[in-house]
Amino acid sequence: MLPFSKTTPPPSSDRLHLQPLEAADLCFLHQRLKNPPGGGCWYGTPYHGLDALLALHEQHRFDPQQRHYLLVGAPTGSKGWDNRRGLCSLVALDPIHRRAELRLELLQDEAELWAEALPLALALAFDEVNLHRLELQRPPAANPSTELLQRLGFQREGVRRAVYYRAGRYEDGELFALLAPDYYGP
Repeated sequence: MLPFSKTTPPPSSDRLHLQPLEAADLCFLHQRLKNPPGGGCWYGTPYHGLDALLALHEQHRFDPQQRHYLLVGAPTGSKGWDNRRGLCSLVALDPIHRRAELRLELLQDEAELWAEALPLALALAFDEVNLHRLELQRPPAANPSTELLQRLGFQREGVRRAVYYRAGRYEDGELFALLAPDYYGP
């Protein structure tokens, strides 16, 4: 298991908050996977039913190689943090080499939402999970933009050929990575 820093609960900003994915959130996730809005870094395969998703959640709930969080918007009225904006996952967590892959799916493909969500995901990866290396893979024309990734310290490491299958054809994926020394700065 990866060591944790003293930071709890998960990172948040004035407008966004990360909260651990719970079984009660799976109806939202099921609808999200069935009807993807087109944005994001990860194109998941739709589950055939909510029961299959519930079984998968239960099977991997305590898996140390993956962590899943909901990205929720700021409270509106008396609703509290219930404005679901997307899913943030750290997968392929490697406790020995302290690396993982970031999968961030947003319901709305807005540049300002990406600019606010990515720093929360980075704080989770580096401050909470204590990673040394974080990878992000995306189709070349998708958000987050290359400019945003580079502004946050990511470096483009290459192209993975024909890694996504969408709309009946294969697409390449760009691979970006951020190291802890680049995240924390000099």
